[in-house]
Amino acid sequence: MHYIRNPPVAYTRVVETVEREIALPASPDEAWSSVTDLGLWFGSDVDGEVALGEVVRIGERRAVIERVDEPQRLTFRWLGEDPSRVDITLEPNEGGTIVRVSETRIESAVSPTPRIGFKALSPV
Repeated sequence: MHYIRNPPVAYTRVVETVEREIALPASPDEAWSSVTDLGLWFGSDVDGEVALGEVVRIGERRAVIERVDEPQRLTFRWLGEDPSRVDITLEPNEGGTIVRVSETRIESAVSPTPRIGFKALSPV
């Protein structure tokens, strides 16, 4: 199992989660190749590879790949405005595969007063 854990400062709290699932008449391996074809999945041009730690550009957005457990799970985090974490799981089912997608919006842990240089080292 390979995945990246973010330090606690990466987000502050969960705001909203949306979950969907679909049964596909395909094996987990066949479904995996469709799920990891991000251009097909999102209908956009993709720059980058689906590999642990990679940052990929999907259309106008960027995402970091946080977990790749072929052919069972893919997790990535949207970067920039409206950050969220997307977790896609594939589960064998009679005659095919259940694909579950869960997207959880997260808030960035941004200081209200950005501090850089020596000011960042001094107490407030």
